[in-house]
Amino acid sequence: MISFLVRRIAIGVVTLMLITFIIFGLIRNMPGTPITMDLQDPEVQFSKERIAQLEAAYGLDKPWPLAYVHWLGNAVQGDLGRSYKQKIGVTRVIFDRLGPTLLLSVPSLFLAFLLSIPLGIYAGANAGSRNERILSTILYMLYSLPSFVAALFLQLWLAVYWEWFPLEGIQSNTHNSMSSTQQVFDYLWHAFLPVICLTYGSLAYDSRFVRANLQEVLRQDYIRTAKAKGLSPRRVMWQHAFRNTLIPFVTLVGLTLPSLVSGSVIIEGIFSWPGMGLELLQSITERDYPVVMGITLVYSVMTLISQLLADVFYAVVDPRVRLDNN
Repeated sequence: MISFLVRRIAIGVVTLMLITFIIFGLIRNMPGTPITMDLQDPEVQFSKERIAQLEAAYGLDKPWPLAYVHWLGNAVQGDLGRSYKQKIGVTRVIFDRLGPTLLLSVPSLFLAFLLSIPLGIYAGANAGSRNERILSTILYMLYSLPSFVAALFLQLWLAVYWEWFPLEGIQSNTHNSMSSTQQVFDYLWHAFLPVICLTYGSLAYDSRFVRANLQEVLRQDYIRTAKAKGLSPRRVMWQHAFRNTLIPFVTLVGLTLPSLVSGSVIIEGIFSWPGMGLELLQSITERDYPVVMGITLVYSVMTLISQLLADVFYAVVDPRVRLDNN
């Protein structure tokens, strides 16, 4: 186990460096700089000397590979730099935006797994029935529907026409005058539509994943042996089939959170949700390089850690797997 962890961490560090190197090069070669973004305002005028000073202050006077080495050295020491636009540390920017993002991703992850397991088991145990075909068709349609399209329709019908939910934002205008309990419900009320948009796609995929794996397990010899011994269908399903269905499902669990966080970029933009996704979009538009790199680093680290945890959990669920031999 120790040798496996050391090897995977070493590979993860190299992968992280490659990811950040590529992203750094891409954003530095995009048209425009933080200075040119400021010059788009007719009221802002900089002399050539002032522009040269700003380029030196932002590190834009260096070739981007050299600037990356400088950024990497500071990042290793825990310094992600300062936001060009907000004039505060990138760490603080990420910390302020992480909470709203987790308010969407964590409930979405919980709901997807809470609902997908019973739906997948029901579909797998009743394969070929009319109810199973109806359920599978609905899940397939949900999986095929892009989340941003669903978000626009939900906003149009539930927020604009029927006014059941707020259109955008994380809190109401009267939020500060509410009691603590009312503020919590206000957050949840604003989060309802974004969470639905983040949940239904994962729910549809996870349910179909459980269904497919359960059907494969039910065709195994040991399931037929268990039935031949006279075990009840319920016992065969839960003690034999379901436990083995969880083995590949654990890997999926470990890889879902990064996709939810990264997928929230579009949803946060549509609902004007002040999370890391919206901040990333705004930072790219404003060419705020330190913030873009900081958020990219967080996403990359979360993905690599999730992959590592998925491998470890896989070994815990399936005793046949020995990580030291991989």
